[in-house]
Amino acid sequence: MDEQHDSGRNHQITPCFRQSYAALPETIRRIAARKIGLLERNPAHPSLKVHRVKRGTGLWECAITFRYRLLFEREETGIRLVDIGPHGVIDHVHHRSR
Repeated sequence: MDEQHDSGRNHQITPCFRQSYAALPETIRRIAARKIGLLERNPAHPSLKVHRVKRGTGLWECAITFRYRLLFEREETGIRLVDIGPHGVIDHVHHRSR
C-alpha cells in the first residue's frame, strides 16, 4: 500500500498499519484497498460504517468486512491509516487508554 491511492488524495500510513496490512490474507488486502479508496472519496458511505472509536482518541473505525476493521485518523489533507485487522484491533485501543 502506497502513501497515495488511486483517488489522488494523499493518506499517511503508520508503521503499525503497514505491518498489519502486510500480514493480511491477499483477498482481505484487495478488499481493504477498495474500501480505503471509498473512504477517501465518500467517508459517509453506509457500507463503511464509519464511527468514532472512543471520545478523545481522535481515532475512527471503518468496516472492511464483517470481521476486519480499519483504524484511521482524519486530517485536513486526507486520512492517516493507523491499524487494520480483525475486530480485536478496536479492543486494543480501549485497553491502551486504561
